[in-house]
Amino acid sequence: MTSDHVEKLLDVGDLVIGGQAKIFFERNTGREPLQFYWTALVDAVLGTGVTFLSLKIGTALFGFLMLPSVYLLGRELEDETLGLLAVFLAAISFWAVAIARVGLRFPLSPLFIAPALFLVLRGLRTGRRNDFLIAGVVLGIGLYGYSPIRVLPIALAVVVGLFLLWPAARGRRAETIAHLVLLFATALVVFTPLLRYMFDQGDEFWYRAATRLTSSESPIVGDPLQIFLQNNWNALLMFNYRGDSVWVNTLPGRPVLDLFTGALFVLGAGFALLRLILKRDWRAAVLLVLVPVLLLPSTLSLAYPQENPSVVRAGGAIPVVAVLAAYPLWLLIRRLRTIELGAPGRWVAGGALAVVLGAATLLNQSMYFNEYPRQYMLAAQNASEIGEVIHDFANTFGSYDTAYVRPYPFWVDTRAVGMYAGALERDYAIQYDQLAATAEDPRPKLFILHRDDVADAIRPRGDEAPQTLPELQRLFPEGVLSVYSSARPDHDFLVYYVPGR
Repeated sequence: MTSDHVEKLLDVGDLVIGGQAKIFFERNTGREPLQFYWTALVDAVLGTGVTFLSLKIGTALFGFLMLPSVYLLGRELEDETLGLLAVFLAAISFWAVAIARVGLRFPLSPLFIAPALFLVLRGLRTGRRNDFLIAGVVLGIGLYGYSPIRVLPIALAVVVGLFLLWPAARGRRAETIAHLVLLFATALVVFTPLLRYMFDQGDEFWYRAATRLTSSESPIVGDPLQIFLQNNWNALLMFNYRGDSVWVNTLPGRPVLDLFTGALFVLGAGFALLRLILKRDWRAAVLLVLVPVLLLPSTLSLAYPQENPSVVRAGGAIPVVAVLAAYPLWLLIRRLRTIELGAPGRWVAGGALAVVLGAATLLNQSMYFNEYPRQYMLAAQNASEIGEVIHDFANTFGSYDTAYVRPYPFWVDTRAVGMYAGALERDYAIQYDQLAATAEDPRPKLFILHRDDVADAIRPRGDEAPQTLPELQRLFPEGVLSVYSSARPDHDFLVYYVPGR
């Protein structure tokens, strides 16, 4: 786990163990509540506890539940073939899978954006009011999920606005505007509890977004418009050239799309642009405009442009990107149905299609199951191994009360250690000036140290703290020092055991 996972589990613990049924969880700059209640449900049904596993099961289900809506979105735009191709590309996507299975709130954004877009597009085609009402319910629930979904009202307004500009809306403009108002009114009703919190605690509710969009936390260096335009350029490069740098969520610097899907996305966007120019198709305009709109949670990071592109804040674009990438294959299949190739030609064309989809699958599989876990395990700190050591100590000849971890710069989150050890809300950190007090306890003691927290170690720049091992050896000369050999390269740590008196 990372510290973000720790924060989420503490919130779930507040709900499940502490009974704090909040509408907004203020810890760690504030979070909407949906993931925490969902994780509590996962625990109640599966009995997985307030654990990292419960977080991952919950968010993986979010990612899976997005897929039917991607199919419906593709089918609404064209037919079942486009829907099937789009859902296939979304299902194998490293981008979609990685942000869904990491155990954080990230897949909640595309989970609600996909059905809302489908319902509004179908409502615009059929004129049915119920589609807009259901879309309002989806939007209202989605606002309890992950803050980047706050861009969805803008996206839906853009979709309807583009429709109103086209001749297809002739005679239906007043009705369409009324339906859009009903959509937002319905969403407002569903959103009312959180809306009340927003009015009462606006600073908490808007804190995270405000620190990225304004100078409230860090000054915006340069012209905001120029930064925004550069952010958009960098975000578009994310698909095929240079991606996010956060190792928790992706392969740092790698494009979010594989070679084949990235090429299909470019071709699909080109097809949509030609269709817009040649056929004045308003749906093509919608697809093209939705991409930069749904990237806004990433591109509006004006105070911290280094955080853009963000694969998680831009995750709401996944359904639209999948549809655009599916268009070239859809065109190929459509053309094959209209020309006479004979049996050999159909086999060759079908084989070519299978090769493209199969190659994309293998590339994404390698990215997620081989490259991603390898770099993740090298970068993440091994709180799980430290927690296992403390768990074994506490359940044999020691206790949870007499195990300690000395914090060290850029090392393990000591709260995560407690969670892996089996003590959810225990922080195992002990400060240097607290070491001497432990000598008064006659029970066996266990101290976990960073491998460099010794007298002759090269200290991190700016670290003036005294080294721990010499002090422990002075306090407890009878102690036994050993090295825990981690299963991960360069993650060994020191264990200093003090026998009981």
